[in-house]
Amino acid sequence: MSDELKAKVVGLKEKREEMKDSRKALREDLKNASTEEKQVIIAEYKETNRAKHQEIKENTKALKEEIRENVETEATRTSDL
Repeated sequence: MSDELKAKVVGLKEKREEMKDSRKALREDLKNASTEEKQVIIAEYKETNRAKHQEIKENTKALKEEIRENVETEATRTSDL
């Protein structure tokens, strides 16, 4: 794999780690909150992280395609089947 692809993979892993940390913070916030507060906290979390999550999904898909293009050769090509 090229250095450029490796850098993209590392960047994607960092973004996933950020999302994981934000989910941990969400769980901590929800621990001692009332039912109404939980609904507000969850709604705010979804709104603020929707774009980040979508970006991660799109980048993951594009990265997988790029890796497949670089790895596949005529002898091992399976995407045409």
